Amino acid sequence: MTSSIAQFNIQFDPVEDRLQLRVLSTDDTEVRIWLTRRYVRLLLKVLKDQVSEVGKAAIENWGLEQAKQAFTANDDTSTNFDEEYLGTDDTQLPLGEEPILVTRIACREQVVGNLALVLGQENEGGMQMEMNLTDELSVNLAHMLLESAIAAEWDLEEKPVIGDFSDYIKGAVLH
Repeated sequence: MTSSIAQFNIQFDPVEDRLQLRVLSTDDTEVRIWLTRRYVRLLLKVLKDQVSEVGKAAIENWGLEQAKQAFTANDDTSTNFDEEYLGTDDTQLPLGEEPILVTRIACREQVVGNLALVLGQENEGGMQMEMNLTDELSVNLAHMLLESAIAAEWDLEEKPVIGDFSDYIKGAVLH
């Protein structure tokens, strides 16, 4: 996506036992992605590791109200969590109507401090999308993932991680 992110929408699909992440951009295009429990856990770790201390505290305490208050106090452009999703029948779907299954997560820190997050398919020629996330968007996405995982009755308790992910900011692929 080359334009800015306008909204995220996450819904649990009990038949697929996956979360569907919809990312709507300001140019009225939408990308649909399936996230498995495993990839939600990986994505939450990346988001938590890359946000500021204010964002880290908001994710760890994961109170939605606290997150809103923390960013409202620090930024005049806080997110409206109560707004309806704006995607319509006319919204463009560049990766197609069916969500793609995420089998690869990669990230790198942008020069301005934002996180460039790549979600996609590992196979050659697989589809992918890159999102440029501010601290606030990272925390909002983390909260939405956590709330959706709770609704899905997923146990996202931190599991021991095999290997060291300390170098993933250098552009390494997490999986």
